[in-house]
Amino acid sequence: MHREELAEIVADEALPDAVAAALLRHARPAVLLMADGAPRAVGASKGGGRPDLPVGTPWPTLPGRDHPYVFLLQLRLADLPDLGDLPRAGLLSVSIGWDPDCGELDGAALVRVVPDGEELRPVDPPPALVATEDLEDGLLREMALRPLLTWTLPTATELLRLEPGLPRVRGAFGDETPEGYDLETQEALADGLASGDTLAGPEAQLLGWGHAGAQGEDVEAEIGRAASGYDDEHELARAPWRMLLEIPSAELIPSFGDGGTGWVALPAEDLRAERWDRAFTLGSTG
Repeated sequence: MHREELAEIVADEALPDAVAAALLRHARPAVLLMADGAPRAVGASKGGGRPDLPVGTPWPTLPGRDHPYVFLLQLRLADLPDLGDLPRAGLLSVSIGWDPDCGELDGAALVRVVPDGEELRPVDPPPALVATEDLEDGLLREMALRPLLTWTLPTATELLRLEPGLPRVRGAFGDETPEGYDLETQEALADGLASGDTLAGPEAQLLGWGHAGAQGEDVEAEIGRAASGYDDEHELARAPWRMLLEIPSAELIPSFGDGGTGWVALPAEDLRAERWDRAFTLGSTG
């Protein structure tokens, strides 16, 4: 979808000029990751299964903890549309911290980019992960991932954070939204941005704005607060965050429950600097 099409979709909603202009200013491109059969080769883009790691690299374990990461997905960056926020070469590999005692995300995330030219091999999960009841043989379901470029828009809450001077209205429960940009309009715009290829739903979304804002949430601000231990004065709570991945409740990670969602995010300055060591995960259940 081209930006001109995005502008037409926003114009169709007859929003106040200031709100429509703000939406277009803050629209973000994103890549939907669609299931596409079985992985075809070592180093190909895929979700689940065994990670392809440089020869000699062991399965990663959470620092200072007694359980390993769960491998989420890997993406061959050269195959993705250029969104301007990621390297253009290498293999982006993402694993998530998983607490086997409660079957939930524990906040940890391991994000790294393996340079092109490294010899890769699939790595088997350790016994501790194989024994986890939530996973089959210690792995998430394996699937090839096909990238699909789209556009995403901020929620009402996110838009007011970015543009506090917008005209606003107060809802029945005291919540404020930009004038004309209520939940119904947000859903109509989301439907307009969807295409026939995406109606089945992606397995994950790379970058862009999250879709969990169906209830008007400010996902990135909430992730920053969670990463800081909900200390609003902490530097991580005050820093702008960027969503790297959104994982809806799907077969890739079924344990979020109906309507649940997981996110991997990092401080915006880290994304610009290609620094990956402060990535954080947050999950919600439906």
